[in-house]
Amino acid sequence: MLQTVNISLPLPVFEQLQKVAQREKRSIANTVQALVIQANPSPGLGDDNERELVAFAQFPNEVLVLLARHSFPIELQEELADLNDKAQRFGELTQSEAERSTELVEMYQEGILRRSYCLETLRRRGHDLTDLLRLPVPSVL
Repeated sequence: MLQTVNISLPLPVFEQLQKVAQREKRSIANTVQALVIQANPSPGLGDDNERELVAFAQFPNEVLVLLARHSFPIELQEELADLNDKAQRFGELTQSEAERSTELVEMYQEGILRRSYCLETLRRRGHDLTDLLRLPVPSVL
């Protein structure tokens, strides 16, 4: 459900908002929404992840490209795939296997979060993402 809000802004603030919207190729409404969400991040990320993502905004494009190309290591993909296969075949894992599976899933999810943030930052800066959006080869997952 959408709510309409009318606000009055000083002209310099409005002009700055307009510049941001133009630079990011968004409407003013979408820009305001993104700024509000950015100012109040989702609660589930955790302080370390939030600090890391904020730091990414300061990185040059070359560093973001390197981070975006970094995939979940193949040996960890294989380990997680083996644990998933065992869980499906036997219906359960030992406690240590279940903990390791959870750890690997969290590592994978954090990697996806980092890569997504790098890609979005590069997109906002006008970087061509064609090569970065190709699926890495080889991949187990």
